[in-house]
Amino acid sequence: MEFARRFFEERLPEIKFLKPEGTYLALLDCRLLRLPQPELNKFFLKKARVYFDEGPIFGEELEGFERMNLACPRQLLAEALRRIEKAVTDFRAS
Repeated sequence: MEFARRFFEERLPEIKFLKPEGTYLALLDCRLLRLPQPELNKFFLKKARVYFDEGPIFGEELEGFERMNLACPRQLLAEALRRIEKAVTDFRAS
């Protein structure tokens, strides 16, 4: 959990990591990317090759959020975070 939190804080400031209180499912506030929810989902799936649960399926107030499952080996998490970082970096440059 702390590994992912630090990664987003230090390398992806446009995505805010919301640490869960008692689970392995973190919320990512992606509103600073300014992508509509359908495009946000497509962005992560097509550009970063990671699948998240869409925030709005957990309530309308989570529009612009994604839910990330952190229950995996650190190596797999690190790979997903690198993919996200590359996709966001490419997005910034466009």
